[in-house]
Amino acid sequence: MPATSTKVRNDADLARLLGISRAAVSAQKARGMPTHALEDARAWRDANLKANYRKDMNPARELQDGPRKYVELRRDRAAMDAVDRIVPLALEAAKAGRFELVRAELQAALAKVPEHCQARVALPVDVWDALVGPQIDSWGLEHDEKARAAALPDAEFDWPAGVLFALAAGLSVPAEPETETVSGAV
Repeated sequence: MPATSTKVRNDADLARLLGISRAAVSAQKARGMPTHALEDARAWRDANLKANYRKDMNPARELQDGPRKYVELRRDRAAMDAVDRIVPLALEAAKAGRFELVRAELQAALAKVPEHCQARVALPVDVWDALVGPQIDSWGLEHDEKARAAALPDAEFDWPAGVLFALAAGLSVPAEPETETVSGAV
């Protein structure tokens, strides 16, 4: 468990911290959600629940914040859903060595994801490798460093925020990262 994790005493405590009902905690626990730490539960929910089934992501529940907030949340969800629809095809194409057939479509979808939602985008390692692998190879990183770079959020890899995401989305990025920054990765 990470050093910054928030331990929870019981399911009722977790429900309170997540802002959901105890019944929802029980149902999600039955589907595999860890209940020992808040951060682990949130990570599981991010990875396993669609936005419209989550109280914190469902635009219909945000109407009290006004129509503008509702429109922003719908746009965010639509951008995330567009990526989610392309990922299975991208994974199959990457495994078949034909990733170039879907690269442009996936990059266009990634480019539409708002910056505040980019950390929620979860791509399989094979897809990350197909998107960012050639550029990272040109920087001279070893395979294990490349895998680590693709698997970790930018903040943990100590690159400027959004570099890997921008690279994956086909947006402009610096020519190469600072060498000492990359070698200092955990």
